[in-house]
Formats: sequence, C-alpha cells, structure tokens
Amino acid sequence: MVKVIIVDDHKLVREGLKSMFLQSDGEVSIVGEAASGAQALELLENQEADMVLMDFDMYGMNGVEATRQVRERFPEVKVLMLTMMESDKFITEALQAGAQGYVLKTASYKELLHAVLTLADGEEYFSTDIARMLLRKVQSAPSGYAPSHGPGTGQDAQSAGAAAQAPPASISPRELEVLRLIGKGYTNSQIGEILFNSRRTIETHRQNLLEKTGANNTATLILYAASNGLLD
Repeated sequence: MVKVIIVDDHKLVREGLKSMFLQSDGEVSIVGEAASGAQALELLENQEADMVLMDFDMYGMNGVEATRQVRERFPEVKVLMLTMMESDKFITEALQAGAQGYVLKTASYKELLHAVLTLADGEEYFSTDIARMLLRKVQSAPSGYAPSHGPGTGQDAQSAGAAAQAPPASISPRELEVLRLIGKGYTNSQIGEILFNSRRTIETHRQNLLEKTGANNTATLILYAASNGLLD
C-alpha cells in the first residue's frame, strides 16, 4: 500500500482525489492532506508517508519550493506534481526541485493511479500529455535544437543537447527497442513483458541509455531520442 499525502489549496480538489483513490482496492491510502507547502512539511514531521501529490501554484510556499524542502528534509518521500501547469519551464522547475513525476489534472484517474504506483515502484512518470507536448516541441524545432528549458536542470538540458551529437550507432539494437518503448510511456516492467526480458535487464538497458546519451532522467532521454529521430 502506498501512503499518500495530498497537497492542494483547493478543498474540492483534495476531496475529489480522496474519493477517487477509494477505488484503488487498497493500493493507495490517503494518510493526510494539506492546503499549502508549509502545512505539508509540518504534516510530514509526524505522519509517515511514501509520496506527496503536490500542486504547483499555491498561496504562500508554492509547490516547487515545497518539493525542494520535502526532498531535502524527507528524502525517502517521493513527490508527484499534479497540476494544470504544462509549460516546459514549469516542468523544468519541478524536476530541478526533485520531483520524480509530473501529471496534469486533466489526466484520468487510471493514469493518475498508474503514475502513483510507478513512482512507488522506483521509476519516474510523466503525464502522457506532457510527453507528447515535449515531443512536438522537439520535432517542430530546427535541426540540432536543444531546449533551453527542457526537463531537468539546466545542466541536464545542456547534456541532452550535447548527447544529440553522439552517433546513434553507439546504441545497441536492443537498447533502441527499449528506448522506443520508453518513448511510448511504458514502464520497465511493461517493457520487460513486451520484450520477454526481466525487469532487472530492462533497468540495465535504461541505465546504459542514460549513460550513452548523457541524459539524467527519462524526460531528457525522450528528448534525446526525438532529437535524433530514434522514435517510431
């Protein structure tokens, strides 16, 4: 069971999320809620939690600063951004602060539950709409484009841009298969089932891809793949 705290300054949103997760058949338990980043930090002092669902735009301490402090003070707690903010600038800020996932509030309950369970399983997750937006941005840009505000830190964006200069031949055929499935949003476990490999093998391929491309997270890895025309 994943113990989750909801952080959002709209009570209706918090109530709606709590009601939705009652459908999770015990996979997710809402153990607390907060209307601000400051309240979330106070709650975490006394409430054990595995994850925080964090809104971006809140009064007082916003979601980015709250995420940064959660990750610094409670490093075992994962942060999934749940927001209406879909600009790549906001995604960058969230990932710089330490968020491991980013989902839009327009997502379905099924996708949100999948995102929560994916993070709990030790992987990153980015909303389908976010991934598509980033891919469109790269695919419509001039050749050699490296985003100035791509996901991750500024260093991540620079490394992804530098990686775009590396010869795709350095990636093995199997790694290319894994990369394309990552680009479609599949998790390590799902890719393992598709390719008839163990999850551990897929994790190794993913780590090799990160090292070969110079990407520091899944988002910059997808940007690398799009920049080099490696996606289907």
